[in-house]
Amino acid sequence: MRKYFTVLAAVLLFGGQGAAFAAPVPVSADAAQAMCQVQFDALKSARSGHDSAELLVNRSIIDLMKRGYAVEDYATTTESYRHDMTLAIAKLRENHKAWPDEAAFIRAMDSQQKACQVQLMKR
Repeated sequence: MRKYFTVLAAVLLFGGQGAAFAAPVPVSADAAQAMCQVQFDALKSARSGHDSAELLVNRSIIDLMKRGYAVEDYATTTESYRHDMTLAIAKLRENHKAWPDEAAFIRAMDSQQKACQVQLMKR
């Protein structure tokens, strides 16, 4: 169980949320939902798929832009976002056994995605 929390902390700290949470002002509910959705979609895909981290990160940036937002809208840079998400994907893949099954992983990610949204709206 301790390993589960360590991995989840790594995902949260290095998964782009750290940079996104640094936004000096709150973002709208829609903006928060968009950022958190694309980040956690990438993380979920990283565990269950075989796409490269680079492809997953690129896809998340494109998906965010399709929703009308840019990484820079969250007081971070594209370079920083790429670095943080790539690290989160690598750590998640290294520690994929921290979750007993796919359902537990999805529940954990869904819970953290909701927390991400609340955090972004409160900044």
